[in-house]
Amino acid sequence: MKKINSFKLWCEILRADIKKQILDLSNLDLSNMNMCKANLYGADMHNSNMSHADMHNTDMRYANMKRTDMSHADMHNTDMRYADMKRTNMSYANMRHTDMRYADMKHTNMSHADMSHADMHNTDMSHADMHKLKIYKANLQFCTYNTAKFRLIQLTKHNLFYDKSIDLLTIGCEKHSLKDWNIDYNEIGRNNQYSEIDIELYGLIIKKLYNEFFK
Repeated sequence: MKKINSFKLWCEILRADIKKQILDLSNLDLSNMNMCKANLYGADMHNSNMSHADMHNTDMRYANMKRTDMSHADMHNTDMRYADMKRTNMSYANMRHTDMRYADMKHTNMSHADMSHADMHNTDMSHADMHKLKIYKANLQFCTYNTAKFRLIQLTKHNLFYDKSIDLLTIGCEKHSLKDWNIDYNEIGRNNQYSEIDIELYGLIIKKLYNEFFK
């Protein structure tokens, strides 16, 4: 994997921007690179190493990031709408307030990432690894995560843990079957002093789980 310096990288970014060409950053070692506020619209970055890179406030709409390593990267406030991120490693990444609407994130590793306040409307996260993913106040409307691995998710108040083998969903100290949670999550939440926003967020996850395993 070829390593390029920061000066050459920004020359390539500016050249592609001026000539309105697709930027080719595929198969490169861009780890620890500063790319904040760069125009990476439609860029080809597949198979590159961008771990620990600073990419906050970057335009990455329609970018090809398949199999890219973005672990520990800072991507807060990044625009990633319609991006192809299949099988990308985003573990431990900072993706707070990131716009990921309509992105393809199938088989993506999002374990331990922070996607609080992110917009994931209509995002496809099928088969993704969401272990200990933080999604506080994230928009998950119409997103898809069937068969995703999210046995433990960090939400606003308590972690959510589901053991499919015995059909037991645990949130805080409350333990019930998925069917019971699907029916009673509003009442359980209010009895435990959850806010209406918290109840709505937990309810969305519970309904997604229930629809996956029982419908």
